[in-house]
Amino acid sequence: MAARLVLENVNKYFNAQNPAVSDFNLEVEESEFLVLVGPSGCGKSTILRMVAGLETVSFGEIFIDDVLVNDVPPSDRDIAMVFQNYALYPHMSVYDNMAFGLKMRRTPRSEIDGRVREVAKILNLNHLLKRKPRALSGGERQRVALGRAMVRHPRIFLMDEPLSNLDAQLRTQTRAEILKLHHKLQATFLYVTHDQVEAMTMGTRIAVMKEGKIQQIGSPQEVFERPANMFVAGFIGSPSMNFLPARLRSSTGKPVLSVLGSELEILPEQVLPLKLKGNGEQTLILGVRPEYLYPVGEEGGIKCRVDVVEMMGAEMYLHMQVGKNELVARVKTDSSIKPGQKFAVQMDLGQIHLFDPQSGQSLM
Repeated sequence: MAARLVLENVNKYFNAQNPAVSDFNLEVEESEFLVLVGPSGCGKSTILRMVAGLETVSFGEIFIDDVLVNDVPPSDRDIAMVFQNYALYPHMSVYDNMAFGLKMRRTPRSEIDGRVREVAKILNLNHLLKRKPRALSGGERQRVALGRAMVRHPRIFLMDEPLSNLDAQLRTQTRAEILKLHHKLQATFLYVTHDQVEAMTMGTRIAVMKEGKIQQIGSPQEVFERPANMFVAGFIGSPSMNFLPARLRSSTGKPVLSVLGSELEILPEQVLPLKLKGNGEQTLILGVRPEYLYPVGEEGGIKCRVDVVEMMGAEMYLHMQVGKNELVARVKTDSSIKPGQKFAVQMDLGQIHLFDPQSGQSLM
């Protein structure tokens, strides 16, 4: 049966000056697949290790199904952790690696054998049970690490960047395997990654972290479409969102954005939360994702020069220069577009984001 995980005002200090995790609050519901995503050093792995009991909590409380577990030993928390480096015993066979945790709990031998073989069948490891880890590929080792966690029938799975050592194709395959696993087991998953593609494709919800704090939590679609601040907007999405200096003013009762020398008339409801200052103008940061920029020839938009063309198969990324500003557009492949070419681009004004230049918070 899956468990509910709650962290309340959790803090972790490795030194007195800078907390690795600060006033961290999170609720992971039963059977949910929640992903913690953020840059290296933001505290996400520290969170995972505190939940596992491998790190002590400096302040705050961690509950599993309403039971406070701050002082509960890792072996008694009914969780299983899958590490980035697999952490397999090199001198043991695949079978013994998967069975080790159950042997330490003095589980009957017949039950151990049944669980190991059942999980090996699910993960397609039957033919590898007698091999040592050194005879396995990276993907096979990762499946063994998953299997070792699965045989314990934990209520919570903790995964610390389990795919980072795999090549691109194997990462895609293993992502699908983990999602199938979650669907089959209906356990609670707390998954840590710095890869926003993993977060977007795997999480029921994602929590974006920066410097030990959650910046935004929501479904992948919510976080992508309505980022809470410039950090989230820039971190989620590939290529990253474009940020441009802009000025908002009211012209005959209609809001107009001045951006890179162009005047853009936008809908009044897009700026309802904003209050224009006394002079009727406000300095903002405009954000627009690369997929909402469109080449329109030489006239009628923002004048750009193409510096770099990245071919991505059916799509290509155009890295463009506009004065001192850089823009990236994500467009369908067009062999006629070459580096050095000049043309104009337009943006979908229904898809823009406006941010406060001081705080970075969304104004929409």
